[in-house]
Amino acid sequence: MRDLVGAGPSQLGVSGALRARDVNRPTDDDLAEAERTVHVVHRNWKPTAGS
Repeated sequence: MRDLVGAGPSQLGVSGALRARDVNRPTDDDLAEAERTVHVVHRNWKPTAGS
């Protein structure tokens, strides 16, 4: 974390970037909660002839 928010260059090495990616990956519980709570609204959507 210090490499991301500390003073100086903000570039991470390959291993640091891979660790950050793994830490940020959602868990199965996160995905299940998103399925229950997220509602997608398409504004100004009009069905096409085939829909």
